[in-house]
Amino acid sequence: MEINQLRHFLAVYDNRSMGRAAKHLGMTQPALSQSIRRLEETFGVKLFDRTARGVVPTQFADALGSRARTISLEARGVIEDIDALRGLERGNLVIAASPGPSASIVPEAVKRLHRIRPNLRITVIEGTSDNVIAAVCDGEADIGILPEWKTRKDYELAGEPLMYGMMVVVAGRSHPLLKSATIGWKDALACAWLLAPKGDLLRLSFEDILKRLDLELPINHVESASASVIRNLLSSGEYLSFLPRDFIINEEREGTLVPVQISGGNTWKRDLYILYRQKEVLSPAAAALIKQLHSATADLAREVGWIDVPARHKRGKVMEGKRKR
Repeated sequence: MEINQLRHFLAVYDNRSMGRAAKHLGMTQPALSQSIRRLEETFGVKLFDRTARGVVPTQFADALGSRARTISLEARGVIEDIDALRGLERGNLVIAASPGPSASIVPEAVKRLHRIRPNLRITVIEGTSDNVIAAVCDGEADIGILPEWKTRKDYELAGEPLMYGMMVVVAGRSHPLLKSATIGWKDALACAWLLAPKGDLLRLSFEDILKRLDLELPINHVESASASVIRNLLSSGEYLSFLPRDFIINEEREGTLVPVQISGGNTWKRDLYILYRQKEVLSPAAAALIKQLHSATADLAREVGWIDVPARHKRGKVMEGKRKR
């Protein structure tokens, strides 16, 4: 059995199609089918049932699935470790981040890391907190950056604090509400709003705040999880939204989006965490990224004044090295 055969197996297992898996791997379908047949011969069992609509994993494929993913990830880590020791500084690094950090801290950390490791191939995936957790759990991402996290039953996760930030009500600079000397919650809730979809952490946080104030969600609202849609609609000056302040950090610098000062409460706590798989040793690339994330966050905190960082990182001291298995 070869490592590449496990990669081929996982592509078919995840895509449920030989054609889609072959396209994902950049190989021909006959070559992929032959690789799967050899793997089936090695184990002496049938891994997939072929149907007109694709392939269906057998019980043997399900049993192999999680172990094959772990072996594949470990093999990739070994290759990257050896390359790092040889001074080649190559490898792949996948980062999954929620919209806030992907707009502020992640780009700066990636830029700094790429300067010192130009041969490293870096991929950044943006998604909701649930998407980030799933990507880290399933091995699609090496590191996750998100506001909250929880351990999934099928994989033990570990997290460390990156930033202590805040949530704010946001508006475009031309929003008519900003002309008022004082703005109350009832005035704000009478406006049109942009809200995160039901069940999203942002939406749940906003609902909790309103519940404690004995207020209802605004009737006039649009729901979207798209960062570009949210930014564009807010810039029109017709909507309010409840967002992480780091999500609008670039627009706030430019003056296109601004936090709204609401009497009776202006800001709410919002922490960011770095997430990784506790059972695995971090690759040198992932450890280097974490170092740059802490460095970039500490610099940002000094610039804006409303961000705080863990005490051990305030003077550039960062957590280095590998985590225990």
